[in-house]
Amino acid sequence: MDATRRLMLAHSTLALVMTSASTCTGVSPLARRFDLVNVGLDVIKKALTLTVPGGQSSGPISVAQVATSYSDILYGSVRTVAKISDVPGTTHSFIFYANDTQEVNFAFLTSDVSKA
Repeated sequence: MDATRRLMLAHSTLALVMTSASTCTGVSPLARRFDLVNVGLDVIKKALTLTVPGGQSSGPISVAQVATSYSDILYGSVRTVAKISDVPGTTHSFIFYANDTQEVNFAFLTSDVSKA
C-alpha cells in the first residue's frame, strides 16, 4: 500500500492502517482525499484522533480514515467509545466493508439541517 503508515495503539494487538488516497477526484461533491495528517494519537488521553479541517467548500474534501490491516476477519463483536464533534454538518461513521454487496455503515450527522 502506498502512502500508508501502520499505527499500533498502546495495549492493543490490532494493527491499524491510516489511509491516504482519493476517491471521486475533482470537484464532485463526493470527492474526498484521505490525508495522513488528519490521523493522530493523543498519548495523554490514550485516544485515536481523526480530524477534518473546517471551512472546506470544494472538493476533494480532506478527510481521515483508519482501517485494519487484517484480511481474515470472519466475524466479530465491536465496541467503541466515540466523542462526536459539535461542529454542524460533520459526518462520523463506522464502516465494515468487505465488498460492494457486503457492507455495514453507522453514520452520525451533526446538526442535520434537513430536520430544522
